[in-house]
Amino acid sequence: MALIGNVTLYKKELVGQEENTVENDGVEETQMVDIYEEVVDRVIENAYVMIRMCALHTDDYNRVGKDENGQEVILDVPRGETKNPHFLHYRYNIYESKENRQDYYFKPLLELDTMERIQVKDLTLGGQTVFEYCYSHLKQRKGFTELTNI
Repeated sequence: MALIGNVTLYKKELVGQEENTVENDGVEETQMVDIYEEVVDRVIENAYVMIRMCALHTDDYNRVGKDENGQEVILDVPRGETKNPHFLHYRYNIYESKENRQDYYFKPLLELDTMERIQVKDLTLGGQTVFEYCYSHLKQRKGFTELTNI
């Protein structure tokens, strides 16, 4: 499975600064804050995109914590239950063409990782494989909506 079509990549560009007043311990301070705007970085026409790796993680934490005095306390979560949803990350390669993918697998134009934690509450992924799920997710991201399955 792979995707083909136009990919638009974006970057943040500094467009100016503004003053921001904050209060710290009763003292007002004026700070200069950078203002960024998202702009098109580049468009890759007829790109060949493949998901190279996907990882499903268990997001959990200790059931035993500490109170303000440093004493151990049991959190109000039943033993054995996962307290958070799972999350997913994937890595994808962008090639200039299908032929470049076939000839230069280890030399993609770009190799990128998802930056966000993609929460997964249903481990059956709606009946999809983990790769199908990742491809569906990628096609919904800004700049990747023009891609189609091949």
